Amino acid sequence: VQFNVVGESGFSVRDGFMGIALQYLDQTETIPFVSQAADLEYRISSLIRQMSDSSRATVAYYVNPTRQQQGETFGAFRQQIAEGYNVTTLNLQADTIFADDVMVAVLVGAPDSLTEAQSSQFRAFLDRGGSVLIAASGMQIGQQQFAMARPPAWNALLEPYGISIGDNMVYDLASNERVAMQTQFGQFPIG
Repeated sequence: VQFNVVGESGFSVRDGFMGIALQYLDQTETIPFVSQAADLEYRISSLIRQMSDSSRATVAYYVNPTRQQQGETFGAFRQQIAEGYNVTTLNLQADTIFADDVMVAVLVGAPDSLTEAQSSQFRAFLDRGGSVLIAASGMQIGQQQFAMARPPAWNALLEPYGISIGDNMVYDLASNERVAMQTQFGQFPIG
């Protein structure tokens, strides 16, 4: 593809490439369009690692089925994880929650409760060195737009490690925007 280049010495036309193809054994990965070089080294290194690593770690991914909106929000995050790891769906209703090859559990949202069997499987997973990333809230917005405390079920698992998810709200002061929130005590502005 030809590009017009305007520089100090004047105007010129140069040939350039729009994308990059990497081949390894029978695999081909592409970067279809290179618009900037700032992250090009990282993207190429990631693709090389992805193609040459035969023993990719497994990440189990859980999204609370009653809160699908959270799952949609974290969909891009799951796609990014899948570029470097095997991703499986974590099913809390299964007899065996964690396969032996799962190294990390990503938990988006929290179920209403955990059974003792589920809790013991999570404890066994953590005891064998498994890692957990939890993205859950300690607040719940009701149908009348009331903000209410909702202690996540994960707190029972986290307490032995000195960690808990608080039942409070956080907002960004730098991106402060006034938002009216209904509470049981009336409407008040946040911000």
